[in-house]
Amino acid sequence: MIAPHVAEPAITILVEHGQDTSVLKIDGELDFASRASVTRACVEDHARTVVVDLADLTFLDCSGYGAFVAARTELERQHRTLELVGAVGEPRRLLDLIQQFEGSGPSCSSSCGPPSAEATTSSITPTTVR
Repeated sequence: MIAPHVAEPAITILVEHGQDTSVLKIDGELDFASRASVTRACVEDHARTVVVDLADLTFLDCSGYGAFVAARTELERQHRTLELVGAVGEPRRLLDLIQQFEGSGPSCSSSCGPPSAEATTSSITPTTVR
């Protein structure tokens, strides 16, 4: 079952509910204006694993990345997991840059190609830079 969840005009979130895994497909731009909607969509789903398909994400900034940090923190508190898959272009470059800066920062599945059932869990580590 696919249930549309429309956030601010720059982003659309489609949720495919499964028994143990749900997939959120994000289309558009994830930034300060849309981050709360993305965090809410990740956390409100009750699946054990929440997979976020970033294949159609056209823009991701640090505020948007913060949506994943907040969602991952809450999901881990509930003994659930968040997986990021499919990032390409600019969003992929930001995730790669953060991963290089953090050492083991976020990974977007092993290849960050199209999402698959074998997608691995990302590790998102927030950092405060002073």
